[in-house]
Amino acid sequence: KPRFTMYDRGLLGNLEAYGQFSPPEMDLTSIPKQVKIRGFVGNQDKLGDLKDNQLLRDVLLKSGKDYKMYTYDNMGHLTFIIGKDNSKLWSDVIQEVQQSE
Repeated sequence: KPRFTMYDRGLLGNLEAYGQFSPPEMDLTSIPKQVKIRGFVGNQDKLGDLKDNQLLRDVLLKSGKDYKMYTYDNMGHLTFIIGKDNSKLWSDVIQEVQQSE
């Protein structure tokens, strides 16, 4: 079973922030069903990689959440912010926002 945890701040940081040595697991089942969750994932992203996002998608869909994942070729983590051409990404984001209005 995949585990999704809060940010790992190191032993002492976790103890200060969470009251325990390891970061607590996120309760994804507590997300209200009416909340739309969208993943925008670059195939070259080493921080939020495709495999992890696919695991997240599977967990969320299994628990009945409204999840949709968009993937983008040749995009890494920073491409979303400073890429030369991230127009496809922003087109998808704008489309999602317009659909939710």
